[in-house]
Amino acid sequence: MTRGNGTLWTAVDDLLARADLEGILANKLGPLEARRQRLRGDPVPKRLAAEEQLARASMMAAIPLLGRIREIVDGPLLLLKGPEVACRYPDRARSFVDVDLLVEDGHRVHDALRAGGFAEVDDPELFRDHHHLRPLQLPGLWLQVEIHLRRVLQEPVHAVHIYGVVIAH
Repeated sequence: MTRGNGTLWTAVDDLLARADLEGILANKLGPLEARRQRLRGDPVPKRLAAEEQLARASMMAAIPLLGRIREIVDGPLLLLKGPEVACRYPDRARSFVDVDLLVEDGHRVHDALRAGGFAEVDDPELFRDHHHLRPLQLPGLWLQVEIHLRRVLQEPVHAVHIYGVVIAH
């Protein structure tokens, strides 16, 4: 696993080689371990293969989901975690079950998505004083969308710099 920082992924490989299956799954590293075993020519256990398939399905579902969100929402959208992190893994060997977005006006975006066909899911009581609004889902798609509130940053979102690159204005 030498994509990106080869030293990092070599170290991760070494850790995975010494870890037991339960620990790998508990730390959500199943897709990465499945990839490691496949590259070595080893048989991939069914549980790891299932995790690997979930990682692929997550990314395949996220692309049109983000496209639909962009059609509905004007203004900056900052993608957090999920597919953004998965893109940093070798062969995108990381699964996720939701898409987290940080926006200027979370309530406005949440309302716009609901008007655009997204439905609220989960118990509303869980999100009274939460860092994101009640999750949303498009009918027929299992990935959820979480709109994070700006207060997590303690400042307005004017520009966010990651590795010296402006990714949101």
